Amino acid sequence: NYSCQIRYRTQDVLDGNAGAFYCAQDLIDDNVIITDCDNYFEDNEFFIKIKKYFTESDADLTVGVSTVDTPSKYAIIKTDEDRPIDIFEKPKDNSLGTLAKSGVLILKKKVAQLDKKISKIGEEYTTTQIVKYCIENDYNVNLFKMNFNDIGTWEEYNKVFFRK
Repeated sequence: NYSCQIRYRTQDVLDGNAGAFYCAQDLIDDNVIITDCDNYFEDNEFFIKIKKYFTESDADLTVGVSTVDTPSKYAIIKTDEDRPIDIFEKPKDNSLGTLAKSGVLILKKKVAQLDKKISKIGEEYTTTQIVKYCIENDYNVNLFKMNFNDIGTWEEYNKVFFRK
């Protein structure tokens, strides 16, 4: 039993992953989990574990993170020990580290109800910018270390499901 309620809206304008989230912002009346659709989790208890971590830490925002081999494919979180101090979208090299935002966030209601403009970069609204805003504005942001599989391409999908 995951004890969750699922409500949804469709994203009529493709304006970023946070743009999709903000389409349903008026439905939010509690803490909320955002997850990218191209993440695959082998751990059936994953959402229970991250929710417990979020609740026990009293975070405003919990970000699922994982160490990756190719930082240029992900948003990389720069840390001071385990504390996030910045986030960079798809850096060119490993100089910022290899700790990637997985695409799973849990937001307290007060963060989820912030104005959409906090997430805008260029013409898109991104969850990376939500994380950046929270770090820069001293919200309690913590990191949940996890394993995730990005299955956003056929090659990645085949590696996960057919072990090729």
